[in-house]
Amino acid sequence: MAPTISYCLNQTQRASSWLKSRSWVATLIALAAFCNTGIQAGNTPEPKFVPVRSEPGLSYANVRVESEPWSIHILKVDRSRKDIGFFSAHARDKVLAVSLIADQARGVPRELGRALAGINADFYVRDTPTYVGDPRGLQIVNGELYSAPDTVCVWFDTNGNPHLDEVKGEFKITWEDGRTTSFGLNEERKPAGAVLYTPTLGVSTRTRGGRELILEQDGDGPWLPLHAGQIYRARVREIASAANTRLAPGIMVLSLDARLLPNVPEVSAGARLQLSTATRPDLKGVSAAVGGGPVLIQEGKPFAQKRPPGSENDWTQRSRYERQSSSR
Repeated sequence: MAPTISYCLNQTQRASSWLKSRSWVATLIALAAFCNTGIQAGNTPEPKFVPVRSEPGLSYANVRVESEPWSIHILKVDRSRKDIGFFSAHARDKVLAVSLIADQARGVPRELGRALAGINADFYVRDTPTYVGDPRGLQIVNGELYSAPDTVCVWFDTNGNPHLDEVKGEFKITWEDGRTTSFGLNEERKPAGAVLYTPTLGVSTRTRGGRELILEQDGDGPWLPLHAGQIYRARVREIASAANTRLAPGIMVLSLDARLLPNVPEVSAGARLQLSTATRPDLKGVSAAVGGGPVLIQEGKPFAQKRPPGSENDWTQRSRYERQSSSR
């Protein structure tokens, strides 16, 4: 099972020139050396692409490497086609969830299109039962921030161009007295840490101990769903008397570990805060992003040593490639 998956979509109704994109999550482990002009892994043959007759703009190739053994599935996407885009799904539209790829394909919103192909992507939390499904690193789903960055990411800019960069999260709270505190997003709270939880996480924060501030919108500025590169102004509606605060539409919960409390100001209901979701590089307006790593290909050159086979993506100025490899 996988929490998230990336789909190539054929658009049925289009509100903009580029279909809203998404990205990959589940297992971003891939082959060693792919190049823009082909695949280089020992004596791996060049892929022979065959057009997908039922889907103009797509070509498919299957490369077999008997010595490994590997079976590599490659989908080539014509980037000039404006009716094909990229969409990052997450299981059941919640951070803490996993589901079958087929279920996620069926769940693609009809107003965006239909799934043509899917590929597994980033890693996710499996060893902590309370937070199973949480992406390990950045994920942006149809513009909404699901989780914070901490490693290399694939993301699509507002013109639909793909990027492969190390993205740094600079998420911080500014308190009324001017002090600032860094925070994580929709994840297990670390010792002496702070985490902001949105309703997309699930039913409740699943935390233990500490202090939790229930936040509501202050004024008419941006609010939920959460986006990258924004400043949010919040008012403390209530201070929860216990942890594991219930999440509800229209509110966020800021959870503070008990060991952090001596380093933050005392607040009461009615206090105002400022939340920043800045990133470096700036991902404001980005609708699709996903963490992963290690980087295997950058600017057409091998970047990492040989890894176990899995999923990978690459692109040229005219085409995009998605590859799924597996041992037979």
